[in-house]
Amino acid sequence: MKKLNLILLFPVLALSADTINFGSDTPGTVPKGWSVFMTHPGGAPKWEVVADKTAPSKKPYVVGQTSQSPDDNRFPLLIYDMTTPT
Repeated sequence: MKKLNLILLFPVLALSADTINFGSDTPGTVPKGWSVFMTHPGGAPKWEVVADKTAPSKKPYVVGQTSQSPDDNRFPLLIYDMTTPT
């Protein structure tokens, strides 16, 4: 599942001219400008800002999927709205 998450996020990051930084977001929440979706019915996935001591910044936060799907046919999505002002 981790490979899929990286594949889904990569096109968004590649198209963005700006660096996406989660340092101003509150840990435990969905980052500002992002929306959570699921490809099939069922419980909502959980994505949230989490601390990462290896991140190269003063506020070392990253975004991660913190829920697990009981079904391999469901795909949790985290979509960035590129029109959101930063």
